[in-house]
Amino acid sequence: MPEQIAFVFSGIGTQWMGMAESLLANDAVFRDAITEIDVLLSTQQRWSLLELLSGHDAGVSLDRPEIAHPAIFSVQVGLIRCLSRRDLQAAAVIGHSAGEVAAAVCAGALRLSDAVRVVAAHSELIAAVHPGAMLHVPLDPQILSSRIAAADSGLELAAVNSEQACVLAGTPQAIAAFDAVLKAEGIDTRLLSIHVPFHTKAVEPHLDAFRTR
Repeated sequence: MPEQIAFVFSGIGTQWMGMAESLLANDAVFRDAITEIDVLLSTQQRWSLLELLSGHDAGVSLDRPEIAHPAIFSVQVGLIRCLSRRDLQAAAVIGHSAGEVAAAVCAGALRLSDAVRVVAAHSELIAAVHPGAMLHVPLDPQILSSRIAAADSGLELAAVNSEQACVLAGTPQAIAAFDAVLKAEGIDTRLLSIHVPFHTKAVEPHLDAFRTR
């Protein structure tokens, strides 16, 4: 059996300023995809995706997750089209967190126009959530769950990425305090450059509005 390819679509936190500039300048297929998404987004957003990814001042920042999600999504869709042009097709796809939307497009489960609506609605939800912080912790999830329960700090286990890779979320103060404790024990934690407590109860009050978008 020939080798098969799986595509993995990452979530928010993987963005950086300057991503996709070279592809936009040199790959017509990629640029056409970004332009198409930019037109679809323009009916729901007041900033230009094309200007942002081209390195021009669009008046927005990739540090804001409600901006990062449309940007990451568009780059992922553009890459899908570039790979397809080169006859590279995925036998399976998986998306982590916000990356699920691009994975659904790649799998044919969502039309691009519907996916853009989901991304735009998700961006509105993100902007409404009270700011927080997220921390990567290389510990067993059961051990970590017991520790945050004992600490009674309001922290939540937001993601279990492997048997030794978890992400906590909560208020910046609670995350900073728990991070200091773990670092004092020699645990190699990492504060994520994300300012929304994703995958926690903080999102729940906004879900009804998201469902009706």
